[in-house]
Amino acid sequence: MPAPEELRALLALRLVPGIGPRLLSALLERFGTAVAALAATPAQLETVPHLRGEVASRLAQAARDARVDAELALLARHKATVLAQGAAGYPAPLTPLEGMPPLIYLRGNYLAADERAVGIVGSRDATNHGLRQAKRLAEGLARAGYTVISGLARGLDAAAHEGALEGRGRTLAVLANGLSSVYPPEHDRLAEAVIASGGLISEQTMSQKPQAGLFPARNRLISGLSRAVVVVEAREKSGALHTAVHGAEQGRPVLAMPGALDNPLAAGCHELIRKGAILCRGLDDVLEAVADMPAPKTRQGALFDETESAAASPPPVPPAEPVAPPTLDGPGQAVWNALAGGPLFVDELGSRTGLGPAELSRVLFQMELARAARKLPGNRVERR
Repeated sequence: MPAPEELRALLALRLVPGIGPRLLSALLERFGTAVAALAATPAQLETVPHLRGEVASRLAQAARDARVDAELALLARHKATVLAQGAAGYPAPLTPLEGMPPLIYLRGNYLAADERAVGIVGSRDATNHGLRQAKRLAEGLARAGYTVISGLARGLDAAAHEGALEGRGRTLAVLANGLSSVYPPEHDRLAEAVIASGGLISEQTMSQKPQAGLFPARNRLISGLSRAVVVVEAREKSGALHTAVHGAEQGRPVLAMPGALDNPLAAGCHELIRKGAILCRGLDDVLEAVADMPAPKTRQGALFDETESAAASPPPVPPAEPVAPPTLDGPGQAVWNALAGGPLFVDELGSRTGLGPAELSRVLFQMELARAARKLPGNRVERR
């Protein structure tokens, strides 16, 4: 936890209306510390990108805001701590990633061993089969020494936490609300068990109530903390798929469990598999996917907002040959180069690049989401 003066300043900044995680990061980058940011002059604050005048004017009173004392009281009451980016205790898997929150609230503890973590996500209205699969997988991962991460939601999230607890392992729950309350409320006892064997994590202030708009950030944090993401059951439009997309952008292997073709709760998983996610038949597939994975690298760039990307770019100059997207890592570049001569069968692509099946599936999944490659009939792949 930061020193008392810096902690108070950090909380004061975070509680200013209009200052969210991104703007707080910009203030800390500009001034170095929260104490220095609160002491900044109006002229200095004008140099902070996207800091509107009405928000800047509130900073002078922020340190004396009664809500800071209330936040500190809630931290003490719920035995919560604050982890600051760049300081000891901040989760190492998040450090190299773009756009991670500068402050994380924690009830429980986060250990170095939690860097070996797997995220398990899926539908709230899961089938009994899906619940069994999530619980069994989480229990197996726990017994294998992996921390299980999920979101404490109804359905598959709860099953994942319960499986990890039955496996006598560690589990972390990432919430979209503040840590002074549990959502959904019927998971209060489960939350206490999670705290005892790991912790609750949130980037929201202590008293923040759950809102629909906060769940995408929660999903990004789940994938960022995980070495791999497994989707057990998901509809075609599901928050679990957002977690998978975030995971792919962050360089994490994404796995999906198949289901019956006529089961709508399997449709999202089938679409992920069609796009190149790793087929997950059980524990062994997950262990293979995370074995000897390199440290995650920063991933940047929008997946779907092509209009925004085009607007921000200068007029295109036709290149001599297609240019690889900047989001591709080393294996992605190798696949891109191998496809220069035209479509290849997947097994031939593996031979040319030296990538194993799990790593190749991860790379192809990322490239398809980034619109860098696409699959063709007959198990072939080409550049897009």
